[in-house]
Amino acid sequence: MSDEIVLKPFHESIVPTINTAEVGSMQTLAYLIRETKIPKNHDAIIAMWQQRIGQVGLNSDLGVVESLKAQKKTAEEIEARKKLEAYAVGKKPPGLADDGTFDTPLGVRASSIVAANGDILVVDKETGLLVQDIADEDD
Repeated sequence: MSDEIVLKPFHESIVPTINTAEVGSMQTLAYLIRETKIPKNHDAIIAMWQQRIGQVGLNSDLGVVESLKAQKKTAEEIEARKKLEAYAVGKKPPGLADDGTFDTPLGVRASSIVAANGDILVVDKETGLLVQDIADEDD
């Protein structure tokens, strides 16, 4: 058997740590959570934090919930931006089919999409990449 320690990301290991924390270590954990960039698992951390502060009798969440909600909002905005970046000239759209249709950010299949700058983008059938619709250039 190996004595190897399996390491987990902070956003996974903090939940069971909070669950077993004593009142004296809650301030330290609060500081650590507020000062650490946490990319995921915000809701589970918030739920466990709120449960634990009630169990140990704290009257304040020590700024943890507000910090995690702000980080969650930022993470969601970054993820949304990344998804939209897939729909740009020279990119292959997600879910591209042989007929030139693809999955849009709204979850429907389409053969064209309006870019952030207002250009209509279609799939070039030879390359599979999004290009500006030539018919749109005449406007």
